[in-house]
Amino acid sequence: MSNHPVRFTDRLLAELLPLVGAPRQTMPPPRGRTVVEVGRRGSARRLVVLGCALLLAVGAAVLVAALWPQKLASAYAVESQADGSVLVTVNDLSDPTGLQDVLTSADVPATVLVVSPGQRCAEQVHTVPAPGAIVGQPGQANVVTIRPDAIPAGSRALLGLARVDGGQIVTLFTVVDGPAPSCFPGSAPVPDPT
Repeated sequence: MSNHPVRFTDRLLAELLPLVGAPRQTMPPPRGRTVVEVGRRGSARRLVVLGCALLLAVGAAVLVAALWPQKLASAYAVESQADGSVLVTVNDLSDPTGLQDVLTSADVPATVLVVSPGQRCAEQVHTVPAPGAIVGQPGQANVVTIRPDAIPAGSRALLGLARVDGGQIVTLFTVVDGPAPSCFPGSAPVPDPT
């Protein structure tokens, strides 16, 4: 016998150690069948790989948005205002037909044309006075407000979209009577954007 007192935990450990340290006995699989053990060993690795892939996808989306914002912007915006007017912002000259269709669906009789700076239009166009029907925004040559109720019956808003030196978009406008012209009337002078 030993001179050291035997504690309960020491005795318990001495009895459990042979049981825990012994290898597990498994029964062999039935004849003709194989047993596949499914473990969690690879699942943590898969989660890490999926997490990295997700981070890369989000990073790529942010990079695309940061490097090419002009490709993601719409060519125009049309906003109906509470007073019945329509605010039109032109960001790009790529879709005049789309802008015309949206204005028509907003009950604005309109024709939208792309105008080359200095382009002359020899076509006979009858412009009509319509005070307040189309108003430009000071300091924003690409923004106009159209009041459909101020456009005389049988007339239409004519918007000419142009790009001036430096790439700035300007919106030329008038109200015309009769059929829609195929070009903007007059010599289409490009206004000074300031």
